[in-house]
Amino acid sequence: MDDANPSGGKKEKRPGRAAFVPSDEQRATVRRMASERLAHPVIAEEVGVSVPTLRKAFVAELRDRVSGGGLFGTEDLAPATPAAPRPKRSGSGGRKRYQPGDRDREKVAVLVSSGMTVDEISRAMAISEPTLRRYYASEIETGALRKRAEVLVALHRTALKGNVAAQKEAIAIMDRARLEQLQDQVRGKAAAKTEAPAPDPVGKKEQAQLDAHGVVTRGPWSELVGRKRG
Repeated sequence: MDDANPSGGKKEKRPGRAAFVPSDEQRATVRRMASERLAHPVIAEEVGVSVPTLRKAFVAELRDRVSGGGLFGTEDLAPATPAAPRPKRSGSGGRKRYQPGDRDREKVAVLVSSGMTVDEISRAMAISEPTLRRYYASEIETGALRKRAEVLVALHRTALKGNVAAQKEAIAIMDRARLEQLQDQVRGKAAAKTEAPAPDPVGKKEQAQLDAHGVVTRGPWSELVGRKRG
């Protein structure tokens, strides 16, 4: 005979695992580690639970990373200050119109006199090339001449104060300028001289007559022609 099944053929239910109830020490540990911005797997390993259990049983501790018994108490936190509203621009808005200053004009004139191109100056000034040409047309055109004149005037003043080096340099500049003027005058006089006018070109018929005359007067027929004329 088969042994009778006291449970009536049904399997006995084993008692399930009790629901996890975190202790106060575990909550404090999770709260502290969460405030330190540690990853969930690190916190779960520290308190001895799985990551899903950690996220299920310590919801409040993981959410509250700063206050509520963490590294900083709520009394240590400065009250949030609302951001000041940004002032509204008057007018229609948009980019503010470019306004060059005196220092900007001085800088452009110096860069032009130093030999920089318009493209290089626009990049150095952090503006576009059309803006540079629009607002600094005078500096681009005459900046090099004005800066050279300012340097020469400053050199002359220094020379008059007794600076020997400045005096020598000023005299050398004047001598070079005088030499260039004399050279220009010589070139002008040489160009003004008119050359002797070239003879008018001879036509083919006239050239043939001249050639025939030369053959008769200087060729083997010259004696015969001379006797006939005599």
